[in-house]
Amino acid sequence: TEYPSVLYLNRIVPYKNVDDLIKAFKVVVNAVPNSKLLIVGCRGTKYEEYLRRFVHKLNLSNSVEFYLFATGEKKRDFLQKAWVHVLPSNKEGWGISVTEAAACGTPTVAYDVIGLRDSVKHNVTGFLVPYKDINALAEKIIELLSNEELRREMSMKAREEALKYTWSRTATLISNAIERAINNFKIKVLSYHLHQK
Repeated sequence: TEYPSVLYLNRIVPYKNVDDLIKAFKVVVNAVPNSKLLIVGCRGTKYEEYLRRFVHKLNLSNSVEFYLFATGEKKRDFLQKAWVHVLPSNKEGWGISVTEAAACGTPTVAYDVIGLRDSVKHNVTGFLVPYKDINALAEKIIELLSNEELRREMSMKAREEALKYTWSRTATLISNAIERAINNFKIKVLSYHLHQK
């Protein structure tokens, strides 16, 4: 985007702590006045209503935009145009939106929690900050928005990392794991038979 943009693109549910991101963005917009927060994934829930009221209460209505749930090209468009992607969840299985953002060359700032500490490579493809540390969240978003050289470097590394996740590589890893399991089983069976004699 022509303006510094912060993107949240995910399901909008309480455990993903979108309200933490809004609190952090209040700090961000004071440091980077022309920045915008794009919240993508709206489906008309009570939590979204709360978030909209919270944005209004913090006087951020001109800087925060809400969008419906996006898929396909529209989703990719959001991910490619954003300067930084943020996922402040309290847990993730992996955090697929982190990898999707990385594939589009967009680094992620996330909480250092299970799942996200696997999908975000700290100081390489983005930043991990302590859980519920709103100031640290804001600080790392500001750092990426303000430092073009750092943002470009992380963008490149994020894309390189995302490109490692291919179906052929996944198939090879699964095949190798199965082969190791079979070999381990054969060794145990052989060991059992040797001890029986």
